[in-house]
Formats: sequence, C-alpha cells, structure tokens
Amino acid sequence: MQYGNTNDLQVMIARVESYIYEQTGKQVKIVFNNMARFPQHFEMLVRAHEFVLNYKNTKN
Repeated sequence: MQYGNTNDLQVMIARVESYIYEQTGKQVKIVFNNMARFPQHFEMLVRAHEFVLNYKNTKN
C-alpha cells in the first residue's frame, strides 16, 4: 500500500504508531501533552512520518 503525504496530525500519528506495531509487535500511543515542547516533538513526528512514507512506498 502506498501512502501519500499529509499535513493531518492524526493521520501522521496513526501511520507512525501502525508502523511501530508492524515492526516490533508493540502497541504505542503518541501523545502531545507538553505544549512547551510541541515544536520539537512535532519535528520528530514529521521525520518519523517521512521515514514511514519512504519505507511503505519503496517496500514493494
């Protein structure tokens, strides 16, 4: 399945959580609960999402 790029935070979180579960078998929940660190955490999420997109789009 190919993934397209998105700006939707919930979609990005769901894709990264799903990828982690597929690769490790461990369920994780990504939560943004510290607004002071939101910019740093968002940047990490964007990078993780880009990694997942690259993995999914080149897998097959």
